[in-house]
Amino acid sequence: MNRKSKLSFALTVVATLIVVTTVILTIGSAQAATAHNKVVKTTVMIQTATQIGNTTLSPGKYRVRITPPSNESGDATVEFSSLHNPYGDDFTPPYDEVLVLTAKASMVDLRAPAASTELIPTSGDDSQASALEIRGNGTEYVFGTKPASGE
Repeated sequence: MNRKSKLSFALTVVATLIVVTTVILTIGSAQAATAHNKVVKTTVMIQTATQIGNTTLSPGKYRVRITPPSNESGDATVEFSSLHNPYGDDFTPPYDEVLVLTAKASMVDLRAPAASTELIPTSGDDSQASALEIRGNGTEYVFGTKPASGE
């Protein structure tokens, strides 16, 4: 290969790498954006009575359903349902699902995906929850007003 061919080959490789990197970053951004638009369903175990807004949730397992906001300025809706299975303690059907609490929550991006699904206590008060984090999810759902930057 002469010098001109080597330079042409190197430029082709660099251009290909730039295109591939752009495509990968675009796909990642699209996936992150869609995660904010999906209904999220999970379960959470509450060990002690915990207050969210004006409602106190008793200890137990709850099914949680988070519906994203319908527009950019709205808040997500978080629903807690208690489950009762007359034939055992698990979540396998048949069970009765009773909606216990509906709350609005601001969506705040986390620096890293949450390690576990848990209610985050209000600073200094373990009997009140200020937010909900879901394992593997990069979003925290903050009850009430969205915290200011730097909090």
